[in-house]
Amino acid sequence: MVGGAGNDTLNGGADGDVLEGGSGNDILNGGTGSDELIGGAGSDVFIAQRGSNYYDSTRVIDFSLAEQDKLDVRTFGISDIDSLKRLVETVDNKGGDVITNWSGGYSAELALTGVSVANLTTTNLLLNTSTANSNQFATGRSDLFGGLGNNRLVGSSSSDRLFGEGGADTLEGGNGYDLLVGGSGDDSLFGGNGNDTLEGGIGDDKLDGGDNYDILKGGVGNDTLNGGLGDDVLSGGTGNDLLISSLGDDFLDGGEGIDTLSYAEEGLALNVNLNLTGEQRVLASRYEDDRILNIENVIGGYANDRLVGNAYNNSLDGGSGDDTLSGGLGNDTLRGAAGNDTINGGGGVDTATYEGAASAVKVDLNITTASQNTLGAGVDRLLYIENLTGSSYADTLKGDAAANVLMGGLGKDTLIGGAGSDIFDFNALNETGLTSTTWDVISDFVRGSDKIDLSTLDANTATSGNDAFNAVIGSTAAFTAAGQLKVANGVLYGNTDADNTAEFAIQITGVTSLSTSDFIL
Repeated sequence: MVGGAGNDTLNGGADGDVLEGGSGNDILNGGTGSDELIGGAGSDVFIAQRGSNYYDSTRVIDFSLAEQDKLDVRTFGISDIDSLKRLVETVDNKGGDVITNWSGGYSAELALTGVSVANLTTTNLLLNTSTANSNQFATGRSDLFGGLGNNRLVGSSSSDRLFGEGGADTLEGGNGYDLLVGGSGDDSLFGGNGNDTLEGGIGDDKLDGGDNYDILKGGVGNDTLNGGLGDDVLSGGTGNDLLISSLGDDFLDGGEGIDTLSYAEEGLALNVNLNLTGEQRVLASRYEDDRILNIENVIGGYANDRLVGNAYNNSLDGGSGDDTLSGGLGNDTLRGAAGNDTINGGGGVDTATYEGAASAVKVDLNITTASQNTLGAGVDRLLYIENLTGSSYADTLKGDAAANVLMGGLGKDTLIGGAGSDIFDFNALNETGLTSTTWDVISDFVRGSDKIDLSTLDANTATSGNDAFNAVIGSTAAFTAAGQLKVANGVLYGNTDADNTAEFAIQITGVTSLSTSDFIL
């Protein structure tokens, strides 16, 4: 079928057609069968065919970037040029890409003679612009495209390719060796059975490989990756990612950002050392070897674990069980949790935290030669620890002769700095109450040496941002504005709003007055 000199629309049938547009801006649609499309001079549109109930192939003979030809892929449902690029499977003998699309177990091929899809831009494509939400289910090997809405794409028992594209999508691979690509948006990807590849793309995504040997790539954003059963490869990409190691010998690479490796569901004793970059036997009882790269934080399981940090600032959480935590170099945060733990900060300025303890804790940094009963979190041995963080209950935290930072958290806490220039850190208004039965107590504040840190408290809740406290008024004076502090009868009061009454109070034993120099504001 040959067009003339005008702007023609040529439609082929079910057999092998040859369509030639001639000059003018033409639209060529070969239909099903094995077709050849020749646009001729002018800016032409070539319509790609989706796989139907038999094999289709279309060869575009003269696609021209210079003449601003366009490829219409709306029949695929594609809204993202990156999805199209993933359909390129081969290069033909004339140097052009061959795009293969599957639907219901049948394929359709589109060959662009002499043109690489990598050179196409959105100006060369007609894409799906629908923002509708949809549920799509593959029947036989298929490629499914979500478009710009929030979609659910479900694969078949064959090897499918699912592309979420825009929106917050849910992709389920099912059986078979599947490719799942989330695209932009906060997506959830489930590989299911088979050796699957999951790619989150842009957004805070959740990737679950399921069974067998899977490859998971988080992409851009704060992602959660769980390889599932099998020997899996997990790569967090950029962002602060959570990588979950399950059964199997896994390759775990956090990538950029502050990344966490979790063995929280593991019931056997772990041995994890962040200094090692090769394979390490993390589970001797199961002969399980993991390779760990670019991980800053580790969460242990509920057995007796050994977690070792590296030269960076690590967070090590032993979980339940009698754990041994070694921070190494860097400013580390160590949490033994339940059980009788050994907590060794190593070099740097390190913090032992009792957040999540079952009840109130009592911890004294002066005790280093023996274990101490913390009451709410087992019998722990603390070594080379400079700072303490309490639980949500009424804790007693005591520093040593060094410069300590004590943060009580929720509950009526007693904070004892000891010798040294100490900081008493408060991070939320509800950490200390307004009465003697609920407020925190600082028992040994030394003016000119110790500091009270209120810098993370918003001193004026009526305005945006985090405002600083700006004045310490007289003990008998009334509050007149947000952002004011005062000491009366040995109690520090703070006002953060326009009602001119205190929102928090802290008892400071033996202190009758303070100035702004006694604070970190």
